[in-house]
Amino acid sequence: MAPMPDANRMTETRRQHVSDKTDKTAKQDIGGIPIMSARVLIADDSGTMRKIIIRSLNAIGVTEITEAADGAEALLKFHEDQFDLVLTDWNMPNKTGLDVIEGIRAAGSDVPIVMITTEAEKRRVLDAIRAGVTDYLVKPFEQTDLREKVEQFVN
Repeated sequence: MAPMPDANRMTETRRQHVSDKTDKTAKQDIGGIPIMSARVLIADDSGTMRKIIIRSLNAIGVTEITEAADGAEALLKFHEDQFDLVLTDWNMPNKTGLDVIEGIRAAGSDVPIVMITTEAEKRRVLDAIRAGVTDYLVKPFEQTDLREKVEQFVN
């Protein structure tokens, strides 16, 4: 039986692969739209909303996108990979967007997190800020609003 590969070596190899891929894609474009080399995690229980966000990201050149259908899946995927930006809904099953923010910050990550939600009540916004959210985008939003947020945090 072959020995198990060293987990640190596997992680380093994965990081190098991501770095190589990012370096290559940064110089390409999609129909004249430069590809943004950002790796984005989207957490939203609405498949329709995830598709809207993905289309909006694709329109501005973001192509490396990972989806999560709830907060628990978002945290699992976050810890399995590296991301440049997290976009999360507030109200999701299993773990809320607030739980996602707290879980990411508890892991010591300072990745930008944008809460995309219908929750615009001042108390809720303050709760998200206390948990460590980087910015807030209220649904429904325009593609230009999302673009500004993404460009602010990944460029």
